[in-house]
Amino acid sequence: MTCKCNNRKETRIKEILDAALICFAEKGYYETTIDDIVKKSGLCKGGIYWYFKSKRDIFIGLIDRFLDEDQKLWQNTLENTKLKTGALKNIGLIFIKKFTENKHKAAFFAEVREAAYRDSVIREKIEKSHNDWHSVITKSLDFAIKHKLIRSNIDTKELAIGVASIIKGTMDQYWFCEKKFDYEKHWEFMANMISSYLEKEN
Repeated sequence: MTCKCNNRKETRIKEILDAALICFAEKGYYETTIDDIVKKSGLCKGGIYWYFKSKRDIFIGLIDRFLDEDQKLWQNTLENTKLKTGALKNIGLIFIKKFTENKHKAAFFAEVREAAYRDSVIREKIEKSHNDWHSVITKSLDFAIKHKLIRSNIDTKELAIGVASIIKGTMDQYWFCEKKFDYEKHWEFMANMISSYLEKEN
């Protein structure tokens, strides 16, 4: 096997995490070994240990990558749309598609949820991610109220938690119904209900 460990750090880390995602998704966290990741990545074992101390570090590295992507997606999209007409529907659909249409991501996050029950570090990361979601959505709703884009008499924090819960619940429904669940239709229905609730008072 040709060792590719002398290339740039960012490329090596991406290769390791991409390979690990497939391994964790296909075999599960506990059954996956470093040798599995070595084989899938095409890197030498020493090259992997240069960047990650253990399988757990790789697993957490993947979690961090996805949570960072989630936060940027929410932040950038909400800042650009400011909850204009149809924005909520489009944002949610972008996010849901990102995770439902990639079987490896879906399986990986099933592993993350299981690991979170046993690992306090992972649990804290997931909790922070949830809080970050809620914060970004709340700020966007507050902005929309301030600029009279939506009704004013709403609890933006509670609504933000509800929106995030519906999105995550939609993804769960899709994952656990063997893809028979029409997540686009469901999310459009829920987004329309939320948008109707947000409409300004006459």
